Amino acid sequence: MTTGKIKLFEVERGSESFLATPEPRQADISRASRRSLGLNLQKSLDVLDAAVGTPGSSVLRSIRKRDVRRSTFTPKYRRSDVSRFGDSLLASSMTTDLVTMKIDDSLLEPTAKMSGSFQDMVSSNVTMLLDADPAIAESNDLYRDFHQAIRDRPAEHEIFGLLDACIQIVSERVQFLQSIVQKAARGQPKFQRILSSLNHLVLEQNTWELIRTLYFDRLQSNLASDSDTEMDVGLSGNFVSDKEIVDDLFKREASTRQNQLVIDWLELCAAQQFASKYEQVEFFSDNAVAWENTLMQLHQKGKVSLNHERPLVTEMDPDAPIRQNKPLADLDKEDEARLLNHVFTHLRAGQLIEAEDLCVKCGQAWRAATLEGWRLYHDPNYNQSDRDEVEGNVCRDVWKDVCWKMSQDERIHTCEKAIYALLSGNLKALLPACVTWEDWLWAHYRVMVDARSEQEVRTTTNSTRPQQQLPSIYWEKKLTPEMIFQELQASPLQSVREQALLPYYVIQKCIILNDADSLAQEMSAWISDRERRPPQQLVRFMAHLVLFLRTTGLETKEEIGVSILEAYVQDLIEADHKDLVAFYVSLLPQELQVHWYAKFLEAVRVREDRETCLALAHEVGLDVQLITKTVVENIRSRHVGVMQDGLDAATSEEDRLKIEAIDWLVFDESQRAETIRQANAVTRTFLGRQLQRTQNKSLSMDLVSLKLFINRSRIGFLVIFMRRSSMYVAKRVTIVQHCYCT
Repeated sequence: MTTGKIKLFEVERGSESFLATPEPRQADISRASRRSLGLNLQKSLDVLDAAVGTPGSSVLRSIRKRDVRRSTFTPKYRRSDVSRFGDSLLASSMTTDLVTMKIDDSLLEPTAKMSGSFQDMVSSNVTMLLDADPAIAESNDLYRDFHQAIRDRPAEHEIFGLLDACIQIVSERVQFLQSIVQKAARGQPKFQRILSSLNHLVLEQNTWELIRTLYFDRLQSNLASDSDTEMDVGLSGNFVSDKEIVDDLFKREASTRQNQLVIDWLELCAAQQFASKYEQVEFFSDNAVAWENTLMQLHQKGKVSLNHERPLVTEMDPDAPIRQNKPLADLDKEDEARLLNHVFTHLRAGQLIEAEDLCVKCGQAWRAATLEGWRLYHDPNYNQSDRDEVEGNVCRDVWKDVCWKMSQDERIHTCEKAIYALLSGNLKALLPACVTWEDWLWAHYRVMVDARSEQEVRTTTNSTRPQQQLPSIYWEKKLTPEMIFQELQASPLQSVREQALLPYYVIQKCIILNDADSLAQEMSAWISDRERRPPQQLVRFMAHLVLFLRTTGLETKEEIGVSILEAYVQDLIEADHKDLVAFYVSLLPQELQVHWYAKFLEAVRVREDRETCLALAHEVGLDVQLITKTVVENIRSRHVGVMQDGLDAATSEEDRLKIEAIDWLVFDESQRAETIRQANAVTRTFLGRQLQRTQNKSLSMDLVSLKLFINRSRIGFLVIFMRRSSMYVAKRVTIVQHCYCT
């Protein structure tokens, strides 16, 4: 272990041995006495308020920075002191010699950072932002930002740069909404809507990160396999350490490597979610002395009469409460439970170093030492002349057996059992501390990868020392990804079963299982459900996921992808995003391009907007002439409705729309002939309606003129004169049509 990082066997405030009995504090009054006497009450209340103030939902906690260590239990290439297996999965899954693409720490690193002016803007405008519609604040910019990201990265080789851009876009929006939520009063009327938008974006951000991580590894592995350049990663040397065995396993076995990437991703998501919770435990401890209240009572026993005196432990070693079957002081029991919960939280987030630091700060350096035993043993001096530091636990098999037994002990706290169950691969003892779908998935994957690594070490090691045998139950249940998701769907926790059916978790499951067919079917079912249509933001995400799969050649059912893109185009039309519709329509088959863009143009009334929409259509290569012709025909063929009597109602709103529709044909000079044909068709429609209206009823009029404005500068105008010369059913209709072109 690297020295100087953590003093595991020495109390920080002195050089005395950890194993020695701690000396009583020099101050006259202990923390328990101070609490009972009420000294520094105001200061204590302030600190307590800061520690246990209402944090809101876990997703509301601020994200300090996304540069958390990925799994401290996973291979690390550059930072072996933070690694479980040594070389990084993310860096050594494939080498740079395989393909031109390079795997580095950026795979799971943060991609978005907030500027100082951003925080200032949020602080000064929270009220104004809450007054606005949060749906607009969330969606409008996202629509345009995703569109711009795709336009900026059109090439196939830029697909992972596009994923990075998507993650950054969503991450910035998450930080923005978090800043609003943290500064806003919970009683604001739109608070729940903002919170719902925030939850959605957090799930979307996590899903994009999963896609980037797994598909990068999968596509790179495929490229290496196709080019037959896969490197021989066999073991060499006289002595092969446990760390080298596991490193080799992850390099050559893609399935195990990708399973570990899922663990890394889940731990990264947890680190973001729990970021602001970690330091709170330190508010409850004054210094690095464990169980200080119990220690104080033992020193004062017989000197001071304490109320509610009861038998406590008489020794202060870590095993005393279990060995003597006696309790700690009540305040120490509370502090112990709080510490164990936070240590498990750190481990859930893949932050072993932080967990160890926390134990040392709270006076439990011995507990930090117990966490160190998981490191795989590696002695580089066997195969090199230069002396180097030995790392890991040479008796890791013995340590793991002890951890298993501790996780089975019913006398210890649930979180403590979960901690050692995690380190020893005991799924049954680990699950009680897991409450969400992500927690259950993480626990199962941790145990699955741990068992595969342990099997490889025990079958490949050339150590002559007999290995400590693990319980048979450790080997009996062979987990697979498919089996894991089946168990999540059948979880005894109702919340986990319900979460397993949520769209984002279903998408994540299909991505992890690499099941593109099931993914397409699930998304198609959501789109087809007219009663429970997915939210617009989910449709946006699915549409861009379809584009990613199409670009990488992973789309298996094109018709389903088309239906999802159609749904997104429909949402853009309904949201009146005139500048975005043309681009996404161009991604559809040609017949659907005409249908959807014509449907979109039917609602555009302003001449300047019409010119802009046609220009955008030209830019993306749409068939503008066919589209404009279709627009006019669609409007002309609309159902007229109930026919009104009298010529005073002849120019209805529907008639006016039909007349104005012909204006779509005058922007292109090559469509002049089509303009006249459509104008004649509109005229015949009006005349047919007028003859039907007057066939069974007498009308008294001398002259009625209907001026149809076709185009101000090119087509001229059309005047229809209709004169009735007798009272009989047979009418004489005189039509004077004047069309001219400049």
